[in-house]
Amino acid sequence: MMPEPPPFQEANRCDVCKCSFNAFRRRVFHQFSSFPLISLNSALNHHCRCCGRTLCNEHSSDQMPLPQFGIHTNVRVCSDCFNFSKSTDGSVGPTTQRNHSISEAISTLDLNEDSGHTTSSSALQPPVSNIPECKCGMPLCICLVSLPPAPAAPVQTVTTSSATLSSTTKKTDGISRQRRSAQDSRQGSSVSVGPSASGSEKPQANYEVNGEGLREAIKSGDLAGVKDLLKKGVDSNYCDKQGLSLLHLAAVFNQTEIVFCLMDHGARLDCKNSLVAGGLGMGVNWGMISTHPLPPEIVVKLLKDNGFNKVKLFEANHGALRALGNSGIEVMVGIPNNMLASLAGNVQAAVNWVNQNISTYVSNSGVNIRYVAVGNEPFLKDYGDQFTHTTLPALQNIQAALIKAGLAHKVKATVPLNADVYQSDTTLPSGGSFRADIHDLMISIVKFLSNNAAPIMVNIYPFLSLNSDPNFPMDFAFFEGGSHPIVDGPVTYTNVFDANYDTLIAALEKSGFPNMPIIIGEVGWPTDGAPNANIANAKKFNQGLISRIIQGKGTPKRHTPPDVYIFSLIDEDAKSVDPGNFERHWGMFNYDGSLKYQLNIGRGKTLVPAKGVKYLPKKWCVMSPQASPSPSTIASSISYACQFADCTSLAYGSSCGNLDARSNASYVFNMYYQTKNQSAGACNFNNMAMTTTTDPSQRGCRFEIMIDITKTPKNGSPTPSSSSSRLLKAVSMISVMVALTISFAS
Repeated sequence: MMPEPPPFQEANRCDVCKCSFNAFRRRVFHQFSSFPLISLNSALNHHCRCCGRTLCNEHSSDQMPLPQFGIHTNVRVCSDCFNFSKSTDGSVGPTTQRNHSISEAISTLDLNEDSGHTTSSSALQPPVSNIPECKCGMPLCICLVSLPPAPAAPVQTVTTSSATLSSTTKKTDGISRQRRSAQDSRQGSSVSVGPSASGSEKPQANYEVNGEGLREAIKSGDLAGVKDLLKKGVDSNYCDKQGLSLLHLAAVFNQTEIVFCLMDHGARLDCKNSLVAGGLGMGVNWGMISTHPLPPEIVVKLLKDNGFNKVKLFEANHGALRALGNSGIEVMVGIPNNMLASLAGNVQAAVNWVNQNISTYVSNSGVNIRYVAVGNEPFLKDYGDQFTHTTLPALQNIQAALIKAGLAHKVKATVPLNADVYQSDTTLPSGGSFRADIHDLMISIVKFLSNNAAPIMVNIYPFLSLNSDPNFPMDFAFFEGGSHPIVDGPVTYTNVFDANYDTLIAALEKSGFPNMPIIIGEVGWPTDGAPNANIANAKKFNQGLISRIIQGKGTPKRHTPPDVYIFSLIDEDAKSVDPGNFERHWGMFNYDGSLKYQLNIGRGKTLVPAKGVKYLPKKWCVMSPQASPSPSTIASSISYACQFADCTSLAYGSSCGNLDARSNASYVFNMYYQTKNQSAGACNFNNMAMTTTTDPSQRGCRFEIMIDITKTPKNGSPTPSSSSSRLLKAVSMISVMVALTISFAS
């Protein structure tokens, strides 16, 4: 006899996100064909026909047949039952709300196959309809009835450039690279990789019965899992390897019910974790577009020595991933924009990528991978529509591949976005909204991230606001501004970071995701390549940022600081300089891991340099005192050298911008000589140059000695995108500038 569908469970709250169905959020059963006008703000109640749970519309938006119950037409189910359904033919019916056919198709794929089913990018896009859809998910529902206008509160404003609300577009390598916050009990936060435990008796996964297992349950928002582990005796006051307490972790992730659960089991409110007590507890970006990359083993040691417990890689560099094995450092692995099309159009390509670059290192090397960053700033205005049709499908395929690999409960997929995806029509943070040309796409991405308990990630660059606008208030770019505040109702903003961040919060609130977790994927300050890019400003900004993290200080709209990844750890001398010459100088450390400036990272600790670096001999290439070439000869030599070497420090306002004519030429010759590993013939330049053992560095201008890459482990096999990026040396203007300033005495 065929079993009956489970009876509907009656509840006053959604079983996933815990939103209540009260006088203002009245329950209306989904069987009704009409919607009674019970409240202007009513929220719909639905039931999963597979498990019987009571859910809001957002968490019951999938449909599929249930042949095990004799139901062969599409009926409403929750995302958990949808993703874990095992129908007899391995297929599922269509969904009217989200395209989850990708996830189901993934479950039938063979990881060992070299090729798989290819679908067009357009087939992976969310359905488009001319019917207006409310934030509750129902077309033409009563929520669309206009509310009576509320009396506007008087808003005091201080006129400031609109650039204060958003960092200027950071145009980075469009193909190879452009350049947590947490799961929470927010609207639409169901984890679509397993049965939700928010209102269930069973944990989402089999966690280790120890503190680390409890930590994983908290990060997954698994209340049932937390209760189960606490019942088994796991200490509610456990601290992880970085000294982060579980109570603080739950608070950072906006897990209110888990916070109360931990407190009920004895979690101490006065417990201080290492973040507050002096440990850094924050992340950095590790870029590798360099002619002489620092060996990965040395970089990992540098991270650990300085307390950086999170790192973001812009692509799956195998040498770096191997070095990060068993380090305890949380890893985010990036996918370059030039891979989006292939991942969007071929599900098997996403499965293969996850298998080769995520599963292998998690299972075999002990790499603590937590995030996959799909693309990098793909919606920059400068790119037009180049990536708008492939980003979301690629994200969906990667998420489905993580589900297939059994990693979706631990590894979250997200998209790093530039701050230009949102804006303020009022020039105030409270007026934040997503950019009009990508508004619907952004809503689809945010909804997908929320449904999979993943954060949204944004890059914020106060430096770019200052650098692009001559009228931008200098102090507003830092964390101690006060002379040019922005007053937004009852809130006063004294720095652009807070204003920018809260503009995003406002955009998320208007879109129906007020508690969406956010990661700051990139934020920092360069030390060279522009007048405001110098060591003093970089130290001032990064120290202000780190001090906020140590103090646990958030923004006016969110008082808890998000996870932050400083950009960046070390300089990269082969990056494209299309955005500006400063693009190669964002590191807190020089290319070789030596210190640029000191930062207080708490408990009286300061940054320490890399250890074990091997250098080329102490020889430099300089212009011969006897040389007296013509301006045209020197110009051609400089132009040639700067095609292969980094000459950006010679730019106006940079560290070497005040050298005399001969020193300018010597700097260029030496950079070429070092880039070519001091090889024979690299210091000739038509007999104009000579080698010396006397360091020619002067007045803050450093003449480099490169790392000896023949005596150190190689930094993995560079991907084609990294290799091609090394050819992007836009230095012709520097070459002309140097050539025009040279005057040689006979």
